[in-house]
Amino acid sequence: MHLTIISLDTFPPSVAAAVSNDNAESVQPDPVEASSEIIAAALRDRGLLPLAEQVCHRRGVTLHELCSRLRTQNVSRARQELWWQIRHHPQRHYSYPEIGRLFRRDHSTIKCAVDAFQRRALDPPPPDPLAPAPARDRPRSPRLPP
Repeated sequence: MHLTIISLDTFPPSVAAAVSNDNAESVQPDPVEASSEIIAAALRDRGLLPLAEQVCHRRGVTLHELCSRLRTQNVSRARQELWWQIRHHPQRHYSYPEIGRLFRRDHSTIKCAVDAFQRRALDPPPPDPLAPAPARDRPRSPRLPP
């Protein structure tokens, strides 16, 4: 067995840092972050990144959160809106399986999310039980005879 020792000085700094034992912890890629970066790149390749950024801005979430597996309500609803917009894209029809592959999700998850967004968009919000009733809906007091 022949062992060759190579000095890290012969490599570019980025490669040397990746190989160095001192930086081993900081160089390990986060699989979740890498996945969201892959999804963002796929959106960019298909020209859907501006659409995703608009949804992020409107909903107050980051692109990283939108492409991640986070399940908080604001992120989930932003993701549902984006999937609905991709599904109803004016220039190209995206199927549920295509959107699922794009986001690494099952097509039934995409369909359920698109349906949920559409249902919320079409249904009026429920009335606030603490809000006073509008004047026309209040029961009238009986009139007393003069």
